[in-house]
Amino acid sequence: MDFILVIDDDPIIRDLFPVILDESRYQVVAVGTLREAVEALKKNTFRGIICDLSLANSDPPETLEQIMILAGGLPVIIATGWTDDATKAIIKCYPVAGILWKGESWSRLTATLDKLLGLHPTSPG
Repeated sequence: MDFILVIDDDPIIRDLFPVILDESRYQVVAVGTLREAVEALKKNTFRGIICDLSLANSDPPETLEQIMILAGGLPVIIATGWTDDATKAIIKCYPVAGILWKGESWSRLTATLDKLLGLHPTSPG
């Protein structure tokens, strides 16, 4: 089973990712802050990270810089509802694996995640 770390300060989003991805047999650990992400990274081995671009008390470039350091080479997928050109330009400055647009259909989330991380969820045993 592949473990995915989700970092999002919106509790509704944190609750949604595990429900949606559990259907695909991903194990999701969802946290609300970068500090909590550090603790989660100490306790689990993750296959990838999905991080909200706009965490509380942090601007997007600061969030991206911090998450890239925390990731230590893990694929990072940015999740955002912001689709303006300025946001896209900021994201392009960092080596992210991809972008999940929060406005995208939730039913496409698993396929998008598989593609961005190169994962193939295991079949139920």
